[in-house]
Amino acid sequence: MRVVGLFDNRADWLAARRDGLGASDIAALFGLSPYATPWSVYVDKIGATPLDEDSTEQMEWGQDLERIILDRWEKRTGLHATDRGLLVCHDDHPWMMASLDALCVDDDGNELAVVEAKHTQDWSWDDGIPLHYAAQAQWQMMVTGHDRVVFAVSHRGLRLGVYELEADYDDQAALQRIATDFWHNHVQAGVAPAVEAADNERLAKVWPDAADETVEVDADLVAELVDVKAQQKIL
Repeated sequence: MRVVGLFDNRADWLAARRDGLGASDIAALFGLSPYATPWSVYVDKIGATPLDEDSTEQMEWGQDLERIILDRWEKRTGLHATDRGLLVCHDDHPWMMASLDALCVDDDGNELAVVEAKHTQDWSWDDGIPLHYAAQAQWQMMVTGHDRVVFAVSHRGLRLGVYELEADYDDQAALQRIATDFWHNHVQAGVAPAVEAADNERLAKVWPDAADETVEVDADLVAELVDVKAQQKIL
């Protein structure tokens, strides 16, 4: 693990993240993220959209809650949440990056795990760690070399839940395979992945001056499209 930096300025942090794929990007590549798609990750990495430099009130609340959650986790466990907000990258593959909420360190200074602070409206995670968070955690373990991620979770601001996820090397191999293909064959090659319906809002940001025009479409092409959609539904 190599340290990329600790950024006080949001714009600098966002710019640094464009040099690689982070943990939240990985969830998007697998279709697990509720916030992003492969195409939205692509246009961000190539700089096709401006950096969203301004923090919203929701973001600021999230940052404040993260500090409180980590402090409460320290108090409960007797361990230390250090290097908060650090951006790191893989030793051999600098494009593999992760923004860490914190690292778990004992009294002797030994790094034990990655710590993720989350705030959720769920009453519990009895059914397991949500898949998009699990994917992010496996990526963080690959980047840092740790074999465990600890989730400190505020459930509705009323209860602190602590959950652990250990390294799954088969999952990590699948993540790295997809991420390597995306980084080299899409981002670096300048080849956009497929656009999804969820990309409509970002499409408007990439092409804000697109003309509102209509075009004629070949009737045979429409018929073929209808047939293909019907076959997809049957399959």
